[in-house]
Amino acid sequence: MRRAIELLAATSKVAQENLLITLGVRATLGSVKTFHVWDFKRGRDDNQLSRMSFWKSNPMVPSWTAQISSWWSSYPPRLLETRDIRLPTRGEAYLATQEDLHQLPEFWARWFSTPSCRCLVPLKHIQNMVKAGRWEILVVRNRGEIIGTLVHKFIKGLHVKGAFWPMAGMIDYFAIHPAWRKKGVGRCLLSTLHNMIPTPIPPQLILWEGIKPSIPPLSIGSYWSKRCVQGPTLACSDVQIWKQLVSVKGVWSDYEAHETQIFKTSSGFLAIWNTFHRSIPDGLSIGIIVAYSSKEAVEEFTMSSSYGILLSDTQINNWNYDSPYQWIAYNLNPGFTDLTLPAIGF
Repeated sequence: MRRAIELLAATSKVAQENLLITLGVRATLGSVKTFHVWDFKRGRDDNQLSRMSFWKSNPMVPSWTAQISSWWSSYPPRLLETRDIRLPTRGEAYLATQEDLHQLPEFWARWFSTPSCRCLVPLKHIQNMVKAGRWEILVVRNRGEIIGTLVHKFIKGLHVKGAFWPMAGMIDYFAIHPAWRKKGVGRCLLSTLHNMIPTPIPPQLILWEGIKPSIPPLSIGSYWSKRCVQGPTLACSDVQIWKQLVSVKGVWSDYEAHETQIFKTSSGFLAIWNTFHRSIPDGLSIGIIVAYSSKEAVEEFTMSSSYGILLSDTQINNWNYDSPYQWIAYNLNPGFTDLTLPAIGF
């Protein structure tokens, strides 16, 4: 630290700023304080894996070769890798502090949104999920400002075609500030999460909008949408109803009612995942139907709904095509591709 101060005194102001970034220190009122600077100009780590995308040359990423081999040999779903493989990271990601949590609603509203919908997660919900141990939130900061986030949601009781894990996970709210994209922030978040999870790492589900053909999907399909008539609804939390709804699914979890609700109509039941997104410009709340007992129950719910827009993986009369989706499972070779939406009860 003494050498750092001597170097600062002997350089110009511009050179001082560059040196501070390299040394990771800030001069304030004659003192020197340590701080974290996310610096992408210093070159990359010599380790070959760290120079690649998180998804390349990673033994825990499913491959088409393993997928086809498992399907041909009728292997059940299984983990790809059980050894303790630590992935190198460049930069640092941290578990979010209480101060960070207060920044997240605005950050996600700006950078986890699209031109057609805005992400509006209440701060209270974020705090409740963290306090209850349902979420782990990783953030990357630059000079005190959040530039990247990842939410690790815990999935209780994941069922995949007869295979079962008492605890698994899902990666959500994976958002990077536009100025910092393609600079290693996302890889840092994913690698940090990988290194945090005790081995053997259980399956970690990821939902992608659109299709990425390089990685075999756990589930693939299309969303269909319909605007609903706002009206009163009847919610319930009967675990037995949940089990009936998911009995036709290839991928499902035990029921958790934090973000997924079961609704009753005169025609049957349906389970809806609250996305915490609202449409632009009319501000209609958006929900995803993850399971239902009948199309009649769905149609009836759209005539008196607590949601403004519903998405379904099934084409129903007069529903509009919305977009394709793809779920992948990190560290899992399912041996099949499901054509229905996973029913996950968060």
